[in-house]
Amino acid sequence: MRTLTLWGLFFLICFGLGYPTLNRFNPEKSKGAGDARYYYEILRTNPKNVITQARYRVLVPYLAKPVYALAKDRMGSWNPISFAFLIINAFFCASAACLLIHLGSPLVGRSTSFMAALLYLLNFNIPNAHLSGSIDSGEAFFFIVLISSLLSNRWRTLPLLSAAGVLAKQTYLPFSVLFSAVWLAALAKKDRNFSKLGWVFAMAFSGLVSYLILQSLVLE
Repeated sequence: MRTLTLWGLFFLICFGLGYPTLNRFNPEKSKGAGDARYYYEILRTNPKNVITQARYRVLVPYLAKPVYALAKDRMGSWNPISFAFLIINAFFCASAACLLIHLGSPLVGRSTSFMAALLYLLNFNIPNAHLSGSIDSGEAFFFIVLISSLLSNRWRTLPLLSAAGVLAKQTYLPFSVLFSAVWLAALAKKDRNFSKLGWVFAMAFSGLVSYLILQSLVLE
């Protein structure tokens, strides 16, 4: 119950941080919002209408589609597409903040980890990238889940995380594989045990296959 309450609090904080996208400015038309216009187009139509690499970052736009379908013509002055993105991005950001508390509590205590989660949400990138019609919240969430899996020695989850993380953003694949390999090297330096290396290769393979399947579906 405490975790659910914290998640609700973080979700409201994230919604407040991203509120300006609803009627004060439109990320789709803002030069400072990066690739937001491409993600809006994916939500509105499909990835085939986007000509950049952004067309392969489908997880957040597709999760936002049903929210947009419910919100369309019911939001008054609020931009329904921005609202749909904000709901999904706030979900990922709030979940990432809760995971930070879960990871940090055994290491530095709950109070310190709570402050770390608040600092994470107040980082410049959260309101200006993750909550402004973009998709980076999904990639960040899967990175924190990856760290959680490594800390708890759940190496078997890495291939599944890789397959899902690539759908959020393709850069998740090289960064997560490198991160996991360095993590394993640090562990092996102590006990000379490389038995988990197979999971790192499986992670790279599943992420690559996921990306290639996505690419074939978008380009067909």
